[in-house]
Amino acid sequence: MRVAAALPLWTQRTNEGVNGQATNFARMPSQEGSATTRQYPGKGAWILLTIAALLYALIFVPNHFLLRTFALDLGAYTHAAWQYAHLRVADTSLFLGTSAPMLADHFDLHLILWSPLTYLFGSWTLLLVQWVALLIGGAGVYKLATELGLDRKWATVALAHHLFFFALFAAVSFDYHSNVVAAMALPWYLRALHRGGSRKASMFLLFMLAGKETMGIWLAVLCVAFATHPSWRGSRRTLLAHAGIAAIWSVTTIVWIMPALSPDGHYAHFDYHLLGNGVAQALGTVITHPIAMLRALVSDHTGALNGSAIKLEFLVILLLSGGWALLIEWRLLIAALPIMMMKLLHDDPIKWGVGFHYAAELAPLCAIAVVLVAVRITSLRKRPWTGIVSSALVVGCTVHLMDRTIGYQAHERIRIYQPQHWSSEQNVHAVKDALARVPRQGAISAQDPLVSHFACRDTLYLFPLGLDRADEVLLAPQLETYPLDSIRYRAMKDSLLADPQWKVVEARPGFLRLLRKQ
Repeated sequence: MRVAAALPLWTQRTNEGVNGQATNFARMPSQEGSATTRQYPGKGAWILLTIAALLYALIFVPNHFLLRTFALDLGAYTHAAWQYAHLRVADTSLFLGTSAPMLADHFDLHLILWSPLTYLFGSWTLLLVQWVALLIGGAGVYKLATELGLDRKWATVALAHHLFFFALFAAVSFDYHSNVVAAMALPWYLRALHRGGSRKASMFLLFMLAGKETMGIWLAVLCVAFATHPSWRGSRRTLLAHAGIAAIWSVTTIVWIMPALSPDGHYAHFDYHLLGNGVAQALGTVITHPIAMLRALVSDHTGALNGSAIKLEFLVILLLSGGWALLIEWRLLIAALPIMMMKLLHDDPIKWGVGFHYAAELAPLCAIAVVLVAVRITSLRKRPWTGIVSSALVVGCTVHLMDRTIGYQAHERIRIYQPQHWSSEQNVHAVKDALARVPRQGAISAQDPLVSHFACRDTLYLFPLGLDRADEVLLAPQLETYPLDSIRYRAMKDSLLADPQWKVVEARPGFLRLLRKQ
């Protein structure tokens, strides 16, 4: 592969456009929406979108149906959205037992945005929102690729990099998270900037910021990185202004707003002892000890079992899944660093691995990096081979995620090719039949995997919370017992069964329903 040695030449060079026309990569001169720049996806793109939509659905639909979604986070977020839909202030009582505003835990405004949909889709609402968002993000990558001058074949390659990125499959297998949805607007944001649509870009920026309080940290660095990129040099002022807005957003929400909403006056999710005691100390540590921070990205800093191996596995998978393009497009590597640091410097080793949703923002970023590298390749004949190999690597890494990982991954939630994904040790139909008879009114304390199925109601607690206020208790002893371990769970269950205040109104294999005596 020959790569242009000097980036400034790229901004002057023309190459084969989407219809064989010459294209200036620095700026598309035509107005937004004109016929010369509107590129409709080809057949290959539609096929990929259909396959990805099917694969995502084959993961999250059985998981939710078979009681493999949980109070944290789908149950809590759906309950919050339902409260917003009924013009109430969502609180944290479900999973903390206190009535602090939900925004004190995560400053997530997306739940307000999606809340009306709970009237239509109930407990499936947020899963469906995330499903559609991943596909829309892929469409944005495709559109951005054609905007930058790639033909439909290479735009389809970029689409494949996004849709089959390992972190998106990990996110789909683990409930819903608004940062995943927010990140899917990134390619649309960059496309709007490239087309000179600063107002539209500002709307996409606000949409991303509204997903989570930490999104501004990432987007501030990303905007500065792209402000120096030749392809977006015409939007430099807008990008720098957006960087300032993003930084102010995160600092304001994390340092002032969320502590003011919290009962203890602190931000609840700064779990980075390596960085200090707060955001200000963290920034100082990163600036004054950059080598130590980079070393901590690749090695265990907590003494966790296989800690360094977990980090190394993630970094290798990232490298093979398009991270190599970040190394070539070094500005995008800088843009990726905040996500990597928030993930790999965390105190909890479970967040370091390839599972969960903590690297979903890297999916569109890596795909965009692949697009920019493809634009720079001077030999068109080498492009197809590069696309085939890189796409194969992305798919291979996702298969590795499904099959075997060092970092924690609940494989029954993602291995769609094994019977365990399609079945449960629990008699799900019997449990659901029993759940259907639970009145819609009244306070419930429910075991972890049952919570998300009762999220659309007034008062709900994660067992064993709320026992002093609940009218009913719903237990499924064969399922996940979080936040209790199995020993404490059995002790709590036996205590309830012996308590004269409670009576068993339904007992089936694997399911208990207890009602408070009047």
